[in-house]
Amino acid sequence: MRAFLFILFILFSVSAHAEGESSERKWRFGGGLYHSFADTLTFGEAQFNNMTYKSKYKLERAWGLQLEADYTAPRAWGVQVGLMIDGQRKIESMENSGAMTGSARFTNSAIDLRTLYVSAVYKWEHFYIPLGMNVTGGIISNPPVALSSVTGGVGAQLGFGWEFSPHVGIEALLRAMSLRGKSTNDGPNTYESRAGFMSGWQFSLKAYF
Repeated sequence: MRAFLFILFILFSVSAHAEGESSERKWRFGGGLYHSFADTLTFGEAQFNNMTYKSKYKLERAWGLQLEADYTAPRAWGVQVGLMIDGQRKIESMENSGAMTGSARFTNSAIDLRTLYVSAVYKWEHFYIPLGMNVTGGIISNPPVALSSVTGGVGAQLGFGWEFSPHVGIEALLRAMSLRGKSTNDGPNTYESRAGFMSGWQFSLKAYF
């Protein structure tokens, strides 16, 4: 989180320093609807009863809502700050590899993800490229095997967009999310907290006011 806040401070500083480069730069506020194709949550090595293993969870793809503040102008650097609210994703299955192997399917487990992000943006007339960092957190309903909770980590995003007008645009974004998982839902057993990663393209329709 401290790294994310530091990057946020740097991006706002760069944006403020460049304010004189374009008289067209101003804050815009808006939102959007997106579809995320990210559907695999992978956790790195963890220990359980002296066994090392890795886990991979298969999730549903999701629609989501986006809130955003945009400070950009043509032929100049700017900044975007926002919140992505993914729709609930069903956790469909899990597969372990390593010293502890196995798989399982789930019927009622789900995860809700929220991503706070900041991006530096370079914009031409209509085309622009965002590049930035994010922090993602999640809440799990009806926890599956070996995953009762997740906490947020710092991820990144990179993409490109096109504005048809100052009020409407589309965007393709590759969002990489970092999560740390833990479980205490198997009786007295506690699985070691482990770093997780989830990435995928998402496509958005945005509107500004």
